[in-house]
Amino acid sequence: MTQSQPIALVSGATRGIGLAIAQGLAGKGVKVLLGARNLQSGQKIATEISTPDAQVEAVELDTTNQATIDNLAVLISEKYGRLDILVNNAGISLDFYPDLSVREKLSTRISHT
Repeated sequence: MTQSQPIALVSGATRGIGLAIAQGLAGKGVKVLLGARNLQSGQKIATEISTPDAQVEAVELDTTNQATIDNLAVLISEKYGRLDILVNNAGISLDFYPDLSVREKLSTRISHT
């Protein structure tokens, strides 16, 4: 990684839109920190989408777990000293409350974070 290479953190990057964004950024030569709740899964994906011009690094990130957020902030600060791009893609799962309406699920989820 060069000092001029941008550094991006993509949350929720192990599938769907987050994965596509991470792939696209790596394809443009951006150093991608691939945010994953499951670090082993993230490492496998990071290896698959790394390019010769941009190494993708899996990092543990569960946006509902403050410890992973704090640990990642320290890692970024100490290892890179900066973050140029943040893609806040992590979603919330509403399936944990099957008996509630969508409105109740959102209200419950928001009030407990």
